[in-house]
Amino acid sequence: MEYATPEVQLHKKRKKSNWLIALIITPLVIITIHFQIYSTLKKEFHGDRSVNPAATSYFLHATAIHTVWITVLHDFLFIDYDNPLLKPFLSLRDHFFEKGESIMPADNAEDAIWWIQNYAAMYDFTVTGRDDKSMAIDTLDKPTQRAIREKIYNYIIKMDKYGIKGIHSKKFATDIPVVMTYLVIGYCRNTYYMTEGKNYQEQHNNFYGQFQTSSKLLSLYRAYDNSLKKYPFKSEDRPSEFFKHKLLGMTLWSIMYYRQYVPKALCVSPELTEYLRITDSLYRWASYPEQINDVDLQYIAKSFMKHSPNEKYELSSAVINAVSSECNSNKINTDLIKKIQGVNNGK
Repeated sequence: MEYATPEVQLHKKRKKSNWLIALIITPLVIITIHFQIYSTLKKEFHGDRSVNPAATSYFLHATAIHTVWITVLHDFLFIDYDNPLLKPFLSLRDHFFEKGESIMPADNAEDAIWWIQNYAAMYDFTVTGRDDKSMAIDTLDKPTQRAIREKIYNYIIKMDKYGIKGIHSKKFATDIPVVMTYLVIGYCRNTYYMTEGKNYQEQHNNFYGQFQTSSKLLSLYRAYDNSLKKYPFKSEDRPSEFFKHKLLGMTLWSIMYYRQYVPKALCVSPELTEYLRITDSLYRWASYPEQINDVDLQYIAKSFMKHSPNEKYELSSAVINAVSSECNSNKINTDLIKKIQGVNNGK
């Protein structure tokens, strides 16, 4: 048997001591960082004024986990959201978020704010760090998509009806129109992907062919529109106008698709008039990209033109053509349709 010298024994003891110190210090460092971020977030969102302190506390813990561990691992160590290495952190964040949501009163949409903070980037509603589409909403399995979109629907309806009480932040997006817009972006993204079908056409038919689709989309549009009217932007707001146009186009098409014709009530509805007004407004704005300086606005303008009424197989073209052939009793709408079609024809 080999005899260990006193020097070797001392080295082994020191090595064990270092490991023991590391095992003790590491959790303490993690806990310290977590509560430091927790305190910063609490101050930023004025959590001490919360009308639901217990729920807000859970949401703050979830957001601290997301801010420190998930964001660092994802944005700086390039670990995708669907990587198993990230799963323990996602599960822990989900645990705290769900605990907070379980005790939220029904008359407060505070949980919508925290959901946006924790899940919008992961589901690819917005890019706040490294662009990663591994868990984009339209790539998930259909039951998961349906569950997420149902949650979004409930948030939008609740925000319109009750608003957000008890928290506020100037740094983060806590104003209702911005949060609403993020949620509408997510909900409208390839919505038909959550329905069954062998191909795109079948999924599209199955989505728009469901009776509840038109009523749900109309409820979403009205809630979004109400919020934009209650909390108007100080200047012209093209992003929310763009997504309002998209949601409203889907709404109008779902009404026409299910009934296989344009209902008379739709021809004189304020929704159709508003859709035509926004179409004309966006078309004339997006037609001059050289006058748009902001990069994000340039992207929106290009997106609108890509799906505009002069693109034969696009949704807006289908809506305009359908109402053009069947709605001639409302002079305001008729004039708007002619105006839009005139722009399409280059007049």
